[in-house]
Amino acid sequence: MGMLRTVPDRRPPRAEPDGPAPSRTPPASLGGLLLRAIRACGWPLDAGGVEVGARIRRHDPLTEAERRRRGEASWYHRARARRALDRGDWAAAERHAHRALGRDDAHAGNFLALGEALLRRAPADPAGARRALERAQALRPADGYILGRLLDAYGQLGDAAAAAHAVRSALAAGAPAVVWAPELRELEGPARAS
Repeated sequence: MGMLRTVPDRRPPRAEPDGPAPSRTPPASLGGLLLRAIRACGWPLDAGGVEVGARIRRHDPLTEAERRRRGEASWYHRARARRALDRGDWAAAERHAHRALGRDDAHAGNFLALGEALLRRAPADPAGARRALERAQALRPADGYILGRLLDAYGQLGDAAAAAHAVRSALAAGAPAVVWAPELRELEGPARAS
């Protein structure tokens, strides 16, 4: 048997950090502690503290090849959902949209396809469509097509205040005011009268 040989460590020595240690002062509230912990993990939040990042990417470290494969699978199921919507096959559209979301929950088109399928099927699920379309709008806030479908869901639910809020958010994100400002005035008209 041969003798084991050790290899010298060629890594440079670790440098000690300069300056004082980071502050360990407690946050003012439990909410502050939670928000600080969420931000420390790198989870993207919108201005209201609502999570907008992709759960799949955050919890599942993927290689580039795996990410590409999931993206292609998501595209495939999203395209199948769009074709099913065009045919009026709401059950197939919903099924493929769920499959697309299982592979990529950071693409607004996946949530859009699900929301449209839930709005158009019989019986319609406007509350489920609202959740899906709100998530799509969070990912692409100035998209007029998504906003139009979201307003359809709010219309079925009879929620004019939420519809006005969605239009205001889209306008703030850069949606064309020429198109959406008149819609906002129309939505806010009944709210001011009551």
